[in-house]
Amino acid sequence: MPDKKKLPSVLPLDTLLTALILGIICGWPVKDALFHILTGTPLSIRSLPVQIVYSIAVFGFLILFFLTAGRKFILWLLSQAYLPFFLLPIIPLAAHAYIGSFSRFVADDFSSATLAVNKGIAGATWDWYVNWSGRFSASFFDSLFGFLGPASLCGVVGVSLVLLLAGSACLLWQLLPSRSTVFRLGLSIFLPALVLVSAFGLTPDLPQSLYWGQGMRSLIFPLIPAAFLSAFIFLIFRRLRLLNMTIPILIVFLLGLFAGGFGETYVTIQTTVFGLAFCLVLFNRQKEYRARRLPLLLAGLLASLAAMALIIAAPGNRIRQSYFPTPPGLWDLLSISAASLGKFLHFMVNSPDRLIIQGVLLGAGLLTGYLYAGRENIPSTFFAKAESPLYRGFWRVISLTGLLAAILLYTCFVPAAYGMSNLPPDRTWIIPVLILCVFLVVWGFLLGIRLRLYKKLTLPCPKVIAWLLFFLLAFYTFRITEGILSVRADYQRFADAFDQADRTIREARAEGMSSVQIPEVHNHFGLSDYGAGTTYWLDQAVDSYYGIHVIINKSLKIYPR
Repeated sequence: MPDKKKLPSVLPLDTLLTALILGIICGWPVKDALFHILTGTPLSIRSLPVQIVYSIAVFGFLILFFLTAGRKFILWLLSQAYLPFFLLPIIPLAAHAYIGSFSRFVADDFSSATLAVNKGIAGATWDWYVNWSGRFSASFFDSLFGFLGPASLCGVVGVSLVLLLAGSACLLWQLLPSRSTVFRLGLSIFLPALVLVSAFGLTPDLPQSLYWGQGMRSLIFPLIPAAFLSAFIFLIFRRLRLLNMTIPILIVFLLGLFAGGFGETYVTIQTTVFGLAFCLVLFNRQKEYRARRLPLLLAGLLASLAAMALIIAAPGNRIRQSYFPTPPGLWDLLSISAASLGKFLHFMVNSPDRLIIQGVLLGAGLLTGYLYAGRENIPSTFFAKAESPLYRGFWRVISLTGLLAAILLYTCFVPAAYGMSNLPPDRTWIIPVLILCVFLVVWGFLLGIRLRLYKKLTLPCPKVIAWLLFFLLAFYTFRITEGILSVRADYQRFADAFDQADRTIREARAEGMSSVQIPEVHNHFGLSDYGAGTTYWLDQAVDSYYGIHVIINKSLKIYPR
């Protein structure tokens, strides 16, 4: 029992509010599970008065605990008041990881799996390359997880998000030096986490982009080596005088080649970024500046071009292209890409919800830029002095970054315009959405610095405003989290049905049966279901993967766990 003597007669309001927030955050995820452990029954089936009294007791105990035993922790948080604020966007990412734990094999996943179990991981990767697609890195991971089985997908979304957030945080750590390690770490986590959460909220077909194995491995996986590659390049830029460049150049080349092999859309963007960066450094007037940076950027550019060449040269492209129209000429290619970009931008502004998300990104960038400029004492000549990368002036920087954003967004739609003569699938929009979200934060961040330095803006009642902003962001993140978790029942039902069917099939094969009947397993990704009779190749892949003929019997029941 906490010692009441440790409590002063009057507690500061900020201490009480912090304890209240911590109690709710810590108690909400565990109260149902704790009740089930203590009583053996779910809390949801008990009467409403019991639920209310129990919840108040749990939250009250935790709040009292934080006010006593956790008092030092609260005081530390208040001295680093921005830290809880910066960590809020991690909550929706955790919710995405939880929903992703219900991922199983769907559609093309079975094709990769049957190739992997029959030909091995290397053989399956080569088969994809010569018979369907040149995405050699994506095909390798498709084959790897196909070989490991459907259970291997349970943690892939969570691990991928952790790695992507870690790589992005490392990149911002290099870009935003600070005198405070805690502030620098919090800022490095906050902005990438908020960008990811917002991008996932804006993507039109997120289930296929994030939760479907084959889609995620082509769209999310390349962002992980890209983030670490970018962080590594900026790290080397800061230590050029101290290093032998042979190993860094080799690392950049290998990482760039690996990342570029995940797909046409990503490798086109990576090539564009390295090409633009190489040209910018090439035309720099300082000879030493050019000499030390060009080799690293050239390695990345050559790696991107090599990955693009390997993808284009794949024999399987001819087979795959036969299912699509003949590639258009240059003018038609440019026109289709421009029309696709226009439809994308229209989609981003034709919904109030999407506009709110983009407004939050701008506002978060503005706030963090304002805080960063105030803490780091950036001189008022930041946008004018020659030593700064922003020496051309604030509005010129905004214009140049806007042009860069337009180039990258346009580039996203060129591969689909060439291969399909049409818009790319909705799931691939996650890449241009991420690019747009990044630039919205960058513009907000620069505007925040400008307000701090040029307008000498001071905030009245800073503590009140800080708490207001905290609760607004908390409300925003919890609403997003609630929306993410709203599909939990459907996704868990799919996972339970798949696991039951998978277990039944494997048991029947172990008993030497030639065929087995299972209930219908319907996925929620908008992709083909096996046994539906509409996709013969999928039914063949399922039979080949399990080594037994699988028959769908819609009259059979799925028994929940």
